[in-house]
Amino acid sequence: MSPKPEEANLRVDLELVDRVRAGDSASIDRFMTRIQCVRRFVSFRNLVYGNPLSAEELEDTIQDVYLTAWRRLDTYEGRGQLEAWLYRYSSLVMMSRLRKHRTQPRQLESPEQTVEAGEGQDLGSWDLERMYEALDRLPEGQGLVLKLKYLDQLTFEEVARHLQISVNTVKTRHYRAIRHLQALLRSSRERSQAGGES
Repeated sequence: MSPKPEEANLRVDLELVDRVRAGDSASIDRFMTRIQCVRRFVSFRNLVYGNPLSAEELEDTIQDVYLTAWRRLDTYEGRGQLEAWLYRYSSLVMMSRLRKHRTQPRQLESPEQTVEAGEGQDLGSWDLERMYEALDRLPEGQGLVLKLKYLDQLTFEEVARHLQISVNTVKTRHYRAIRHLQALLRSSRERSQAGGES
């Protein structure tokens, strides 16, 4: 009986990591391509937390995740996709960085989009699948803007060209998407608290 597609993919990821640890140059190149998802994960989490990290701090965090993942390759057992494993380390390093940061989040590009400190603290329990589910639950157009901006790393101008709309429309959808994300987080937190009290 042939393995399920998910099991086959996990086996491929585990074999890739094993070859990386053995020093295979082609596998290392593939791994370095796969690990680029860390930049998207960290950037997205920084967005939801209210952009508390500056561009330089964000880059330092990304490099810390790269280093941590590289040092902990021997802990990857193929129980989940490589991206999910990297997302977990992205979350851990991000939370550690934010605990050390201890400053109020800066305003987003629009003053009315200021996000209160600690607003996204319950995101730490979200896994990779839920991150995408949250984006899919946003109103039409808003989730796509965030995906293009933070997961595909496009600028506002590039997003506008891709969607064939104005830059101002892109920014408006971007700001509204952030508000909806914060509402999803509040709803998730309230449900968790209600479940804990029952």
